[in-house]
Amino acid sequence: PASGYSSWPMFRRDAVRSGRVAPAPDGGRLLNLATRAQAGNGAPLIAGLVTKGTGAKNYLIRAVGPTLAQFGVQNPLRDPTLVVKPLGFDEVLLANDNWGSEGNAAQIATTAAAVGAFALPAESKDAVVLGALPGGLYTASLGGPGSDTGVALIEAYDADVGAPGAR
Repeated sequence: PASGYSSWPMFRRDAVRSGRVAPAPDGGRLLNLATRAQAGNGAPLIAGLVTKGTGAKNYLIRAVGPTLAQFGVQNPLRDPTLVVKPLGFDEVLLANDNWGSEGNAAQIATTAAAVGAFALPAESKDAVVLGALPGGLYTASLGGPGSDTGVALIEAYDADVGAPGAR
């Protein structure tokens, strides 16, 4: 039921707890986004990404499963896969399974350190992509093989913090 203090169900809404966020000043940008949840068995964890501006911008997107065990996470997804597509299209722009076997693994590791992401073991089955996305709407989908389920983390990092044209 709705609170007696307000027209929406936030407990004791007042001037401090208004539910409104001040708009970001011009030039503000989101540097990274992370969400952890249960994934797998045909129920992927999906992150939506919106980019805008002129030109393409590099993003580091990670699907972390097995490495979460080192942080005490119980039942991590054992072998996540990652696919990035434009919203509403089946075209795969970026995809990965087992990031350490990628040709750009050294660049991924360097970029991850530069953006402040925790290190992933090179032999881990976590999935990572590093690539340019032009302005548009995208989905990053984290899944698992077959009926495997577990806790996973999907992260997106702005890998071109200094690029003024795209956000």
